[in-house]
Amino acid sequence: DGTEIEIFELMMQVYQPPPGDLLGNFKLPVFAAAMILVMGGYQFVKQKGPFDPGAAAASAQVCQAEFAAMGSACSVAVAGAVKSCSLDDLQTAMEHLSKESRSKLVTALGKPGSSIKALPVTSPAAILTGFWRQKLGQEGSAHIPIVKAADIAIVSRSEKKFDGKGGHEPWFGPTAFTIFGERWTLDNFLGAGAFGQSYLATHEPTGHRYVLKFLSRDNDRELSFLRQAPFQVFQHPNVISYVGIATHIGRGSSSWDPARHIVVMEAIPNGELFDLIAAEAAALSDGTMRRLVHDIINGMSELCKCGITHRDLKPDNLLIDENGHVVIIDLGCANLIHWLQEETQEHNEERSTSPVLKTQSSKFMREQTAAVGTDLYHAPEYGQKMYDSEKADVFTVGILVFLLKQPIPPFHPYFGGLKVLTDEGASSKWWDRKEFQQFAEASELKALINCLWARSPEKRPTFQQLQAAMAGDEDVLKHFPALAWLSGDLSGPLDFVRELRERRPNLSLKCTGVVEALALYVRNFSNAEDAFRSANASNSGRLSAAELTRSLQDENSTITPEGVAELMRRYMSREAHDMSLDQFKVMAKAWEFGGRPIVHDVGRMNSRHFAFSPRDGGAEKEEIAAFTSSISDAFSAAGYRVEKVSNVIDAKNFENSAAFTVTMGRGTELCQLRISTFTMDHKLVVQSRRLWGSSVEELLMLQQMNNDLVKTWGARVQPPADLLKEMADVLMFTRVGLSEVCCLG
Repeated sequence: DGTEIEIFELMMQVYQPPPGDLLGNFKLPVFAAAMILVMGGYQFVKQKGPFDPGAAAASAQVCQAEFAAMGSACSVAVAGAVKSCSLDDLQTAMEHLSKESRSKLVTALGKPGSSIKALPVTSPAAILTGFWRQKLGQEGSAHIPIVKAADIAIVSRSEKKFDGKGGHEPWFGPTAFTIFGERWTLDNFLGAGAFGQSYLATHEPTGHRYVLKFLSRDNDRELSFLRQAPFQVFQHPNVISYVGIATHIGRGSSSWDPARHIVVMEAIPNGELFDLIAAEAAALSDGTMRRLVHDIINGMSELCKCGITHRDLKPDNLLIDENGHVVIIDLGCANLIHWLQEETQEHNEERSTSPVLKTQSSKFMREQTAAVGTDLYHAPEYGQKMYDSEKADVFTVGILVFLLKQPIPPFHPYFGGLKVLTDEGASSKWWDRKEFQQFAEASELKALINCLWARSPEKRPTFQQLQAAMAGDEDVLKHFPALAWLSGDLSGPLDFVRELRERRPNLSLKCTGVVEALALYVRNFSNAEDAFRSANASNSGRLSAAELTRSLQDENSTITPEGVAELMRRYMSREAHDMSLDQFKVMAKAWEFGGRPIVHDVGRMNSRHFAFSPRDGGAEKEEIAAFTSSISDAFSAAGYRVEKVSNVIDAKNFENSAAFTVTMGRGTELCQLRISTFTMDHKLVVQSRRLWGSSVEELLMLQQMNNDLVKTWGARVQPPADLLKEMADVLMFTRVGLSEVCCLG
């Protein structure tokens, strides 16, 4: 949850490395580290006051002084401190201990053989939603929080607007503003539709990225839908996560003209499924296609359970997230069926309860009152006065499955349009066209698509039935034998990652916690070879991504097989499907410190700060100029492309600041950072923000910068107090509001 950022700074005060060492030989005893958290960090965590590094460091030094004298009794002392903390604090401590130390701590707590239950995974968007609800006094609400114009204030704005895209002129340029006193910046223009524009924005206290959609109509269809929809649906991993909406932002001011409302949602980094489909590459394997199709079905099934149909499914409205999963977006055409609840006095008094359908078997019959969706993705019944919108979405999923195999619109007039369909789907003659040769040997896949394309809606399965078929449900497969393809094998994580990267070389896949967990896992053994053999459950002498994932999840339960595969593939040949012992040793050595000597909190925060002291006798203006030049030169010397950024609102708008982007890779781009430099509290500060790409590449880039800077500027110093205070304020809410946030999903 970010607390380890503060712990890392405390450790630096306990043990300051030589200038050129950068904690390379830093090995603070694990129990001393735990004591820093539970004793020194107690004031920060429990008293909800400003964080006092000096007092905490003093506590840590006392702990270290006692460490040698206490010997085996050390775990008892730690346990005594832990008992004064919450379960959340204890879990945080446990995650940073080796298995042996963890066992000692549990035993000392008087719980032999027990373990601490992992905290639920909570997304940054959900935490921010909880914070907004708290500010609005809506903690128990089952709907999206609605912010008022009075809660938003513009801090500064560039006179020059962002560059246009797709023939659309942006309404705004770089802008800094606050919501409930927390600072945000508009960073880039993403695109526009008929009634709105989207921008990439940063929540400055955490560095997390969001998309802000500005709507120009007072009575916008999407806004009306979001007001009514149950918030729980937006917590599903295959549905876009909304934070909240801000309404009537133009009242009393023209600052946001022509926008009237703002919709805030999570940023999905890897573009549209359309880009994946249209890429020049070998055909996707059936296993990878299944992964993507399963994601779409799971997301749509969740929407339908909550009474929602999409009505505009297409590759442009399906994004790929940092785990390689498909996320359904753009609910502007979505509709919510009328809730069938009894209007009782009890219900009227308890408006915060989540709305539920009286029966989950209700048909999604609706009257066609407006043109929605996209022509080439419409079902045959589109345009009729009454139609089943769920079955219409099922039909469109059939088109998406077709496109994953053959990127040609199947119902283009050139191929006969929708009139080629019967209740058995398309005819064999139609499938035999030379344009559809990808399906020549795909009889099971054609059967699935034909089932979804049945002309009569009642002949098509529901999303719930599709989900059951994925799990191999015998009753569903007996009724719809053509759905058998869905229950086939999925591609392994390594093959999946490679196939995605073949089509999108600059894919940003999430490695959150992987390098740290790898370092902690290897430390449990006397050497890397023993760690390898323990993880290799098959005893084959070759380590698979699935095997390593199971081992690393003991250190961090949130780690995904795709994140592990993304790290492993860098140390394996392109043709290999598993890892040799020698390759594992190289990988373990590269990340033996989990990346933490280089970056605070790897992969969790997109924004990171590094601080250095000016040289003796140097004027601040000249020092920041030389400091900035050193950073630029370090990246250039490593072969990265450096481009100066003008017209940018920096996170703090500090005087003497400069900004530029740094890109790894030429031609095939792998990662891009935005670097800003400024002075604060007589310190030279560099802020790094990952715009896209993997956190592993980010580590490699920042390591090069760091190694060069310490040669001239000496060891890093603690970042300015104001930066730490802003982070501490956010983390304080994260701890206090976690119990409420967790109940949302």
